[in-house]
Amino acid sequence: MPREFETEEEIVTWADSLDERWPEREQVRAHMLDTLIDLSCTQPTFVELCSGDGRFARRVIDALPDARYVAIDGSASLCRYVDTHPGVDGVQADLRGVDRLTILEQTVDAIVTLQSLHDVGDGEAISRLYSESLNTLAEDGILLAADFVVPEDGFDPDRPGRLPISWHLETLKSAGYRDVVCSVEVGALACFKGLR
Repeated sequence: MPREFETEEEIVTWADSLDERWPEREQVRAHMLDTLIDLSCTQPTFVELCSGDGRFARRVIDALPDARYVAIDGSASLCRYVDTHPGVDGVQADLRGVDRLTILEQTVDAIVTLQSLHDVGDGEAISRLYSESLNTLAEDGILLAADFVVPEDGFDPDRPGRLPISWHLETLKSAGYRDVVCSVEVGALACFKGLR
């Protein structure tokens, strides 16, 4: 069930608490932003899955003001909050459902997500989302997916969305991505990159 908030202050407090608990999020955000800046697109379209309070979206729009940025989240209150940021379109959608990305009316240049895939579901659900993302990307489009990872032998059935790096790499390759790599690993997080 998506988290809902009553006030903007609650949203900011919640988002700040995530950065305090996992300070490595900042390094991953910087890496993802640098990757998007390096894309050779004019007026790119980016989609963020589980966008939260939109702080990454704001950084992208500040750096790339000609970009179109679609921030998808299951929370109505977070989408309303994100919609107040110039250049960012908040879209409410439950990414745990079937055909989650059919709401997008065109292909996109990049799909990003930070520390959220584990909330979408287990490995099967994440695998489906990877496949749907590939089908949504334009030719040479990029997926940047950062999330919690566990050691190879550290799978916890009580946390089925937290998976080893090798699982993500193999699943992305099996889905049809090319040039798949773990582009950064820091603290509890790793970022996976794949091209269409």
